[in-house]
Amino acid sequence: MDKVIRSDVLWRAWFVVRRNDGAPGVGKVTLAAVEEYGAARLLGELATELRERRYRPLPARRVLIPKPGSAEMRPLSIPAVRDRLDDPDEAICTTQGRPLSPAGSLPTTKVGTIDKKALREDIAQRLTVPQPEGLAT
Repeated sequence: MDKVIRSDVLWRAWFVVRRNDGAPGVGKVTLAAVEEYGAARLLGELATELRERRYRPLPARRVLIPKPGSAEMRPLSIPAVRDRLDDPDEAICTTQGRPLSPAGSLPTTKVGTIDKKALREDIAQRLTVPQPEGLAT
């Protein structure tokens, strides 16, 4: 929890979410609306809610999207913009449906499940996130 409340971690999550340019969540709040409201203001409010344990995520917006190469549809959950910021690892993993790496190349454990630590390292190697001026890296 302490890591998430740090402003440098929240700013990094914001840059990742902003770069992904995802769709608005259930509240229909767009990234442009967040920028108009003030990203610093939103991140400060989010940090306060997290610190005081008042933070409650909104329900995710569910939409149906077409399956590749098929007429079938599959559900997709879209979290609210602010809810993508509360977990930096989740924000980094959010790709809005774009693959991070070719199928079958994700690190796995012996039982075939995804090794989360190795996946985070794989993602971190692929991402370059600009740091705001004045924040330590």
